[in-house]
Amino acid sequence: MIHYSLVIIFIIILFFNSNRIAIFLKLIDFPDEKRKIHLNPIPKVGGLIIYTGIILYFLFYNNYIQNIHYIIFISFFFLVGLLDDLSNLSSSFRLFICFVFTFIFLLFNSEIRVNEILIFGNNINLNFHLNYFLIILISTVCILLLQNAINMIDGMNGICALFILISILYLNFNYANYEISFFLTSLILIFIYFNLTNKTFLGNSGSYLLSSILSYKILLINSDKLGLTSEKIFLLLLLPGIDMLRLFIIRISNKKNPFKADKNHLHHLILIRLKNRKLKTLFIYLIFSFTPILISSLNIINDIFIISLSIFIYIFIILKLKFLKIY
Repeated sequence: MIHYSLVIIFIIILFFNSNRIAIFLKLIDFPDEKRKIHLNPIPKVGGLIIYTGIILYFLFYNNYIQNIHYIIFISFFFLVGLLDDLSNLSSSFRLFICFVFTFIFLLFNSEIRVNEILIFGNNINLNFHLNYFLIILISTVCILLLQNAINMIDGMNGICALFILISILYLNFNYANYEISFFLTSLILIFIYFNLTNKTFLGNSGSYLLSSILSYKILLINSDKLGLTSEKIFLLLLLPGIDMLRLFIIRISNKKNPFKADKNHLHHLILIRLKNRKLKTLFIYLIFSFTPILISSLNIINDIFIISLSIFIYIFIILKLKFLKIY
């Protein structure tokens, strides 16, 4: 507990010194009057500070050896995001190196591959039905899709961090209670305060880090056979996932790079509709994100019906508010 408190205090000090860290490392997000409409330069060191806290946690508790695979996994994605923050890597290069790493990582870590899925009440052993390398490929694609979906919602203060935090709390409450999650919750909450007060941004290092943490947790719960169904995973990630699919379709149809950032994400469109009221937009987005999985948790309505209804409501909102005219 003493070590825990010391790390938390140290992390708070780092956040208070975000400007100095950002200037030293040249990790500053400058407004460009296009996508980046904040008024002043903002440090994008949130991911770096959260990652520092996680590593210190493992070092203080001397359990980094037991968690070495987890540390390697999240460290890789954090470093890719950090390099992107520093050098603005191309989306195709990021995707390629993430694919290669994830495929190789899963090749040597069978325990977190999608070896089995629980769908429609049936437990399906993929090892019995699919080729060994095809299973790794499917697992890799799932991780990269989640990573990109989470990265794409990091366009307004609070959304990405709160989405990850609520998702982790939901998974902990319903399926697993891993010790690191309590400490991670503290780190994210501290970041959210500094983020909502415009003191620091996550940066791509942060969104990549948090998405890798969430994906690893989901895979770990799945491998532990704790009853996390495919339907519930879909519901948990439904809004970022379906919004990513919509954007990919629109960008490709417009002959644009599907990974090229823009301001057509759902949270941007809601923000425009609400005349830049950010807290209200944040609240609406999170309510829309987690209402389906919360209804599912009551076990009074079939998950397939909730999924279908949620997709219908999403499409209805897009069309009813005529958001598509913005493209």
